[in-house]
Parts: sequence; structure tokens; C-alpha cells
Amino acid sequence: MTASRPAGVATRDLVVLSAAFFFIFGGTGCLQQYLTPYLEQTRHWDPVRASLVLTVLYGSFLVWRVLAIYTIRALGDYWSIILGTLTYTLFPVAIASSGRMDVALVAAAVWGWGAASLWITSTAQVLDAAQRSHYGRASGAFYGATHVGYALGLLALGALVRAYPGGRVFLYGAAAITGFGNLVCLWVPRRRFERDLPNVLQVLRISVAREGLVVGALQFASSLSYGLLLGLFAAAITARYELKWVGIFTLGFYVVRAVMSPLSGTVCDRVGTRQVLVYSFLASGVGLALPALWAGVASLVGSSAVLGVQAAAVPVGVMAYVGEISNSSKRQATIAGMYVWRDAGVAAAVLASAYLREAFGTFRGPFLVFGAVFVLCGILATRLPRAEAKSADP
Repeated sequence: MTASRPAGVATRDLVVLSAAFFFIFGGTGCLQQYLTPYLEQTRHWDPVRASLVLTVLYGSFLVWRVLAIYTIRALGDYWSIILGTLTYTLFPVAIASSGRMDVALVAAAVWGWGAASLWITSTAQVLDAAQRSHYGRASGAFYGATHVGYALGLLALGALVRAYPGGRVFLYGAAAITGFGNLVCLWVPRRRFERDLPNVLQVLRISVAREGLVVGALQFASSLSYGLLLGLFAAAITARYELKWVGIFTLGFYVVRAVMSPLSGTVCDRVGTRQVLVYSFLASGVGLALPALWAGVASLVGSSAVLGVQAAAVPVGVMAYVGEISNSSKRQATIAGMYVWRDAGVAAAVLASAYLREAFGTFRGPFLVFGAVFVLCGILATRLPRAEAKSADP
């Protein structure tokens, strides 16, 4: 039998984990927005080579989405969260202390394990503590705190970039902000829910089942928007302006995402996940047409803000959907299986946008290609199977 849920459990779990994610993604999380152009300018790496660091990160994240079930089983939820957050702090320290590419790639691969461990356990714990009718609201609040931290951290790191151009101070600043998240995680409640012991085959079966494929495809496409922010948008901004403007021009994405995450959760609970996903993807497709047709600051800022709507709605909708179709004992396996394809989207967008920039010789082509992909995903979202109620206990 699963652990009981006394009054106040959902509030405490949600508050502590949301506060921890606020700092973690206000530090190393939003460092990703600056990383590729920073490596191009300070290490003089070409676009594809500089993009490999984030590609390895999300490739490792994808692999560990499947394999982390074994480390989570060995460590338990609490230590999986503690050690997972620690990798977020170690990554910027590794980049700042060494200019070698192999060190950066190893640090990215280790971070990939930490990210998978942290997200699987934290997401499961938030859903386990929430009431069934409030999966959307709990998911929205959790992601909302994460995105607010991201937006504020983007400004803080941007200020450090402007104050110390070309230096490593902002890397150490990211590590320091993330360190507060490490401390908050020490107060994560040590809940014990009985779970099935999943294996790789079970996770892979979930990932290729009908629900897993549709949800995976939507997450893959949604994560393209984040990959585009880290790759294509950052490159388009630094091609005309300086690194210090990257955070300002893409801030709309993170602000909109922070505001829309709680709202998306409420809407999902009231009108259904499928409708939210369909319209958010269609809006993103239109948004990417802006910088393709009208190059300039206004189009980049507007496009990034529109992408924020979809980037808020899809993760919240998917998290609520997972809560609806799974019970506590199978939740970690379901999360691992349905989130496998998400991380491939970020890696694909970062690397593909670098190749497409060189192939087209312009930024307009890649924007149009990815815009068409989002419109197709809006159509695909109409095929999302309806969730069937599952009991809280197996």
C-alpha cells in the first residue's frame, strides 16, 4: 500500500521542490542560454563544435531517462534529488576552470545523469502528493516557480556578462545561485511510496506504446523551441549584437512561460489537456514565421515570447496527463518512458539549427523549417488519446 497523504503534504512537497527549482534554474539552468555563443566567442569554437556541449548534455539526459531508474532504485528518491542537483552546480565550475573541450563534454554528460535523476524523482513526488483533481494546478505551480527563477536568473547572469565581458564571473555566479537550490533540497520531505521496480524494457515499452509515442512526439517538438532559443535565437542575436543582449532579447520567452505555466495547469484541469496542446503548437508555428519574414529586434523578441506559450503549456499538460493515466506505483516508469523523447528535441534543435544556418547561409530558412514542424505538431496533438482514470493505488 502506498504511503498515506496527510493534510499539508502536497503543500510542503510542492513548496520545497518549487523553491529548489527556482534557484537551480535561476543559476545553471539559464546559463544554457548564454553557453553556446559564449564558447564561440571566448574559446573560438565553430558553431557546430560549440553546440556539441549542449547536444551531449541532452543526449546524456535522454539515455539516463531510461537508465536512471536503476540509480534511483539504489539511491532512493531523496539522495537522487540531492546528488542530481549537485551536478548542476559542478557544471559551470568545470567550464570556468578548464578551457578543454573534453572536460566540458564529460561535465555535460555527468550533468545529463543528474538532470534525469532530479526530474524523474521530483516530478513523481509532486504528483504523488497532489490530489487527482489538482494535477494540472500542481504541475503549473511547480513549472511556474522554475520559470520565474529562470527569467530572473537570465537578468542576473546578463548583468554579470555586461559587468565582466568575456570573463568567467557569470559562470561562478551561476554556480553560486544554484548552490542555494542545493541547500533548499536538504529540506525535501523523505516520502516513501511503494513503487513497482521498473526495468529498461518496461520503460521502453511505455515509450513506444500509443500514448508514449504521441506524448513523446509532442514533447520532442515542444523541446525544439527551447533548443531554438539556445541555438538559433542566440546565434541570430549575437550575429548582429553582443552576447550581453541575448538575455534581454529572449526574456519574453521565459517571462511568458513563467506566467502561463500556472494558467496552463488550471486550463488543463478545466477544459482538457488536448485542446491546450493543439492551440499552443499552432501559435508557435505562427510565431516562428515572424523572424523569418521580418528580420529585426521586434520580430525576435515577439517570436520568443510566442514560443513561451507553447513551452509553458506542453510540459504542464504532459505532466498532468501522466498523473491522470498512472498510479503511484507505476509513476516513475511512466515518467521515464514518456519523457524519453523530450531531451532528443533540445539536442536536435541545437545541433540542427547550427547545420541549417550553414546550409541556408541565412537565419530565415531554419525559422521557416521549424515553424512548419510546430504546425504539424498542432495537428498531431488532436490525435492524443483521452486519459482513462487510474486509481491512486495499484
